[in-house]
Amino acid sequence: MASTIKDVAKLCGVSVATISNVITRKKNVSPEVTQRVLQAMRWLDYRPNMIARSLKVKKTNYIGVLAPDISNPFFAEIVKGVESVAREKGCQFFLCNTGGDLRCEEDAIDSFVGQNVDGIINIAPRMADDALLGCVSMPHVVVDRPIETPGRMGCVCSNNLTGCRELARHFLDMGHSRFACFAGPLATVPNARTRLAGFREELLRAGVCKRDIVVYAGEFTFEDGYAFMEKLLARKVVPTAVFVSSDLMAWGALECAKERGLHIPQDMAIAGFDNVYLSTLVSPALSTVDAPKFAAGAIGFRILHDMMSGKLDGERRVMMETSLVVRGSTSFLRRPVKRFTAGKKPSSAPLRTTT
Repeated sequence: MASTIKDVAKLCGVSVATISNVITRKKNVSPEVTQRVLQAMRWLDYRPNMIARSLKVKKTNYIGVLAPDISNPFFAEIVKGVESVAREKGCQFFLCNTGGDLRCEEDAIDSFVGQNVDGIINIAPRMADDALLGCVSMPHVVVDRPIETPGRMGCVCSNNLTGCRELARHFLDMGHSRFACFAGPLATVPNARTRLAGFREELLRAGVCKRDIVVYAGEFTFEDGYAFMEKLLARKVVPTAVFVSSDLMAWGALECAKERGLHIPQDMAIAGFDNVYLSTLVSPALSTVDAPKFAAGAIGFRILHDMMSGKLDGERRVMMETSLVVRGSTSFLRRPVKRFTAGKKPSSAPLRTTT
């Protein structure tokens, strides 16, 4: 006969309520009692019936998480941030890899609703704002995507403008005068549009001509980064500074440039966006705009949990700052920043670098 919660309580010498609090983590129980309860559960091979409990309390302690590409380290790090806090709160989650497909996003949300999840974390969705706002039958938080009018939906995103402007200034300080941007899907991804806008507007503000800024748009993939670099190198006049709006895409661009015999950054400076772990592993190490990833996922879940527990009624938006991290792929100085006279050592503007 299967053990019951009463059997565990009797063995531990505590109340059934205490056992329930250990299982659900809703109330604090001393570490000593918690350890005793967990040992008793293992000894008796007791498994709580979470389905029955969810029917009783009308909560499943499950959430749904949508990610466009779990193989992309950027999105994987966000999911890890979600998971870290979900564990603290005693929640589990279903993960759907949507591939950035609109139909898949809609089907996943319908599936999560059908499974009675308590809430949804939606990472970088490509659904239109009005479609997202129609998904508020349960707590819903969007991460890494700005929502113009979130209403009762939570929203956590990074300030894509500031880091891209800083990168443009860095290229200018390095003496570059011809530029390219390998952008993401401009039609469906707001962050792709914002990154391009921040980079291009800062260059134009500095007096760079539009004809000296080449733009190619595609997916945030290694393959598109490689293909765009091939296309760029076929031009009669090749830019010397390239901003690639994701690190995965920049990796492809970097490998193509090296295969074609270019020295990075002497012949061409290449920078990315995301600051994922692989940006330090490529050669040379990739300069990139750092966007909070793990923290964005963790904050997104905390907002969702507050919404699920009724502590947060109404919209909640968090904007996280980005910053430029300079590494070997851009740090070659094409010209002195400051002129110097014979017999004196040249001086240049201070540069924040990492290795």
